[in-house]
Amino acid sequence: MKRYFFDFRGIASNSYDYHGRYFRSAQDARDAAELIALDLSCSDMDRWVGSKINVCDAIGTTLFSIPVLPLAEYNAAA
Repeated sequence: MKRYFFDFRGIASNSYDYHGRYFRSAQDARDAAELIALDLSCSDMDRWVGSKINVCDAIGTTLFSIPVLPLAEYNAAA
């Protein structure tokens, strides 16, 4: 298992993950980031919509970024 870090890059502020979480694959980490983004769009919309979640490996390389979209955009994709 590998450790992945989830950094929140907001419009007004950033939040860094200094502990990380272990996942079996990068796809599992991506799935978790997508779920976090969806949760943020529902629960803390004013603060995080328009920002992104950068998923990084242990050496700090950004593997991918997941945007936090307005809830309506998630509903349209379903």
